[in-house]
Amino acid sequence: MKCIPKAVTLIFVYLTALNSFAKDGGSSHELSVGAGMASPSETSALFENPAGLVYNSRIQFQGFGSSGNSSFNPLTAGAGIFLGNGMVGGAINATALTNNIGNTLSLQAGLAASIGGRIALGIEGSFLTSNSSAINQFDTNVGVIFNSHHDLRFGFAALGVVGGVDGYGAGIAYDLNSNATLAFDASTDSGLNTIGGKPALMIHLNPIQLTGGYAFTIKNAVASPLISGASVGVGINLSDKFKLQGYYNQLANYFFGLKVALN
Repeated sequence: MKCIPKAVTLIFVYLTALNSFAKDGGSSHELSVGAGMASPSETSALFENPAGLVYNSRIQFQGFGSSGNSSFNPLTAGAGIFLGNGMVGGAINATALTNNIGNTLSLQAGLAASIGGRIALGIEGSFLTSNSSAINQFDTNVGVIFNSHHDLRFGFAALGVVGGVDGYGAGIAYDLNSNATLAFDASTDSGLNTIGGKPALMIHLNPIQLTGGYAFTIKNAVASPLISGASVGVGINLSDKFKLQGYYNQLANYFFGLKVALN
């Protein structure tokens, strides 16, 4: 047991030392960290905490696929446009799911703005329609990130607020330096029947970003919005304009995407 404190110390020393040899720094917003409450990526914010859309500083196209199983059947496919100037950001996205029951289409739009780089406010609206169950449903998520453009950040989101809030998410994130971010997020349903948490770490070493975390529940009366167990994510900057991303147990059980900068 005595080796555990030494191991933790060595990890922190290593992460701190990364900053000394980074050539051009990094960004804590290229990959989602934890559940994305306090440190979403510039694109995952649309699905996590919409306040994080303020981190968009250019025009980007994202195409992605996701699935709940390793056979990728059924497969959800999506595409969206993300844009912003680093203080105001927005996005429009569409996803489609086709299976043996029918077709489901989801349209999403989000907008966020930062007040003096201290408080970011965001809102996301989604419309879901399905020809298999005659569903036509509109819902909204709202979020805030305090200290949004600084090392220590606090995030909060209310999920599914139309017709009564479905759940809440909250988190804290800290940039150890330009190459490493620690985060802890928690979530619950509106009745506090399920409470979950997720510690996570992201490391950015251009052109590769890595993130990992572990989601757990301390009260589990209903399904948790967090995907339980270990999660990992990888980002690869192929160039300044092309970036690959993939997640396991984050955003979806399996998620892979390509981002293309248009300016």
